[in-house]
Amino acid sequence: MKRKIRKFGGGGTMGASDRGYQGGGRDSKGSVSGSAPGAGGSTNTGGSGNKLLNLQALKHTRDQKIFLKVLIETCLSINLLVINLKLQLLL
Repeated sequence: MKRKIRKFGGGGTMGASDRGYQGGGRDSKGSVSGSAPGAGGSTNTGGSGNKLLNLQALKHTRDQKIFLKVLIETCLSINLLVINLKLQLLL
């Protein structure tokens, strides 16, 4: 007696009665389809809001670099002053 083997898998919707996750699956080429996480059908295309956030992040990074540069230069100047004072005290 031969038994039927049922194969499960695929993805996508299983029909109108499927109340669970219906985010798509893979097409015949193996590409992700639908609105599943990581699928090509994403509606977030990086609008002006994202560009503004990126600009703000870049400005913040630039400001941090400038602050650190000024801080290092100030520390070096103080170090040179201390060395000069020590030399003057020794003479």
